[in-house]
Amino acid sequence: MIRPTKKVKTGINKLPDELLCKIISLLPIDEAVRSSIVCKRWKALWMSASRLDFDYERMKTFFSSLKYAELVRSLLGHHCGNDLISCCFRHTSIIAVVESLVAFVVLKYKRLSTLTLECVSINLYLNFKASIFSNLSSLELTNYILCDSAFDGCQKLKILKMKRVYMDDETLNGILKNCSSLEKFSLVDSTSPMLVMRNRNPASRNLISVKKLNIRNPSLKILELQSLTVQEIDVSVENLQVLELENITCPPKSLKIYALCLKAFYSSCKKNKRGNPEILKAVDIIENCSDLYEYRKINIFRYLSTLSIELDLNLETEANALSFVLKSCLYLKTLEITIPVEKGSNCGGYSSVLWGRSRYNCIKDQLKFATIRGFTGKNKEVAFVKHFISNASIIERISIICDDLKVAEEVAVLLSLPRASLYLSKVRVGVREGINSDFSYTVEIDTSP
Repeated sequence: MIRPTKKVKTGINKLPDELLCKIISLLPIDEAVRSSIVCKRWKALWMSASRLDFDYERMKTFFSSLKYAELVRSLLGHHCGNDLISCCFRHTSIIAVVESLVAFVVLKYKRLSTLTLECVSINLYLNFKASIFSNLSSLELTNYILCDSAFDGCQKLKILKMKRVYMDDETLNGILKNCSSLEKFSLVDSTSPMLVMRNRNPASRNLISVKKLNIRNPSLKILELQSLTVQEIDVSVENLQVLELENITCPPKSLKIYALCLKAFYSSCKKNKRGNPEILKAVDIIENCSDLYEYRKINIFRYLSTLSIELDLNLETEANALSFVLKSCLYLKTLEITIPVEKGSNCGGYSSVLWGRSRYNCIKDQLKFATIRGFTGKNKEVAFVKHFISNASIIERISIICDDLKVAEEVAVLLSLPRASLYLSKVRVGVREGINSDFSYTVEIDTSP
């Protein structure tokens, strides 16, 4: 006798439609549409999703690139226009497709505030109509060539991220000028020279690139610059709160940062690029953006609460630069130091007394969280950790991340030192497999009395 199968009741079916729509909004469009066959109740949920993600790489199995636009238009036609606030297009190099789709969604969906565009093949030259982005609050562009500004009237834009977007100084300056309310700006890998041919006319070929970064947006709060090669960086934003500089190639003397309210600063460079004399290291930034060697009107480190830098504690020049910053920071709560892997970095004869001077008050009275990555157990590194344990009076957590298990085991010797902080009960010691990997082995050592 065959017994009828019972329907399996799951907790997800008890969720309200509004919450289910939010969950479906996180899925790529192919999976979102497939959700309609789960049960009758789910049939139309994707049509009210607040976010749609049209990824050509996922859709090309069933449709050719020529049908991409047709399929997208068909799906958008079934969607309830009042609900869509975010849309993502990952597409091929068909210019007319992306321009028409962007124009379509911007005109149809009046509540659309977030748009993400990415060309998955070659760099695509785009010439959007003026003011097409004027109603957006967030825009992300990846893998395009911009020769003319399409950002007229973008006073509402709060977030702008451009990755591998190639343009000249005039275009970039025009974009930043038009985005007068910009609060977060990210520019990633967008300064390599690019040969541009307009309107498929060989005679119009021109080599373009961004050479100078001049950022003056008064409302800007977060600035991220990554993998850029420029002749000059000039940032003058009084209300800037977060600054990230990663893999930046620029003459140190051409770096100018005017930021009175900076709260968080992040600086790093890839292992294979640190040997490049042109790339900005943390010590270069400290020397040129503080009054370490000469008086400067603005010291960007003074009001930091978070500092994350790549710096070799074993080199006297870099250790001196760090000690000056620690003296300058009046409110530092979180300190993260990554020690680069370099041969011969154990040289230098500065005294470990450097960390014990009474003037470094941010460690003694302010610092709560400290992380050291790439710890090798060399004398100068050990002296630095000893100072944390013995002098930081309110520190709550110390994380020491090593590249070798033996070194991690030797760290336990440091933990027998008397602690200045009553809040420090555990030190986290970790071992990683590679220079950029996460923890592969972690242990928390109880340091309570």
